[in-house]
Order: sequence, then C-alpha cells, then structure tokens
Amino acid sequence: MSLVRYTNRVVTLWYRPPELLLGDRNYGPPVDLWGAGCIMAEMWTRSPIMQGNTEQQQLTLISQLCGSIIPELWPGVESLELYTKMEMPRGQKRKVKERLKPYVKDPYACDLLDKLLVLDPSKRYDS
Repeated sequence: MSLVRYTNRVVTLWYRPPELLLGDRNYGPPVDLWGAGCIMAEMWTRSPIMQGNTEQQQLTLISQLCGSIIPELWPGVESLELYTKMEMPRGQKRKVKERLKPYVKDPYACDLLDKLLVLDPSKRYDS
C-alpha cells in the first residue's frame, strides 16, 4: 500500500491537530480523533477550546493546553517539515483534565478528552 501525500490544511484551524500544523502530509484517523476531542470539549464548554488566528498561535494554544511539543514526549516530531520553522513554546505542562474538569463533570468523559487530545498521533486514543 502506498501512502498518498495529502495537504496539511484539510481541517479548520481551531480543530487542526499539531501534526498538520507542523506540516505532516501522511496522516490518517488520528487527525479526526483530535478534531472530535476539540468538538466534544466545545460542547461542554460552549466555546471552542483553542481559538488561534494563525497556525503559530494555534500551536501555542495547543502547547498551553496539551504540554510542550518536544521529541521526548513525541518521538519523531523533530522530523516534521515545520518543526524547526515554528516557535515551539517550552516548559508547558499538560493541563487538559485540569482545564476541562470544571465543565466536564463525568470523570470518564474528562479522561476520554484527555486521551483524544494527545500530541503524538500514534498515542492518540482510537478504540
């Protein structure tokens, strides 16, 4: 099976996962899982959870919620085309559950959102 290189601008900016923002063109279901997590969180909070105006700002908002995008947490991220071209916030801690807990009362639902909004697409919840 050969991989098709798709565009990395396939998803609306607010729901675009970090791998697309960093230029990945070989992607699959994890892109949709990220978007589903963003939309589910929006349903609970009644507002989009990351409202960037640019790709750079969106990456910053993702880092502030999901932690710094670093190779230690996401092996291979440094090989993505835009990783060295974008400003990557350092020292950010993951705060998904902490931020969403006031809106998402069910701990299983909060846990699901936490598993959908994982930076590394290979570790994003899929079953």
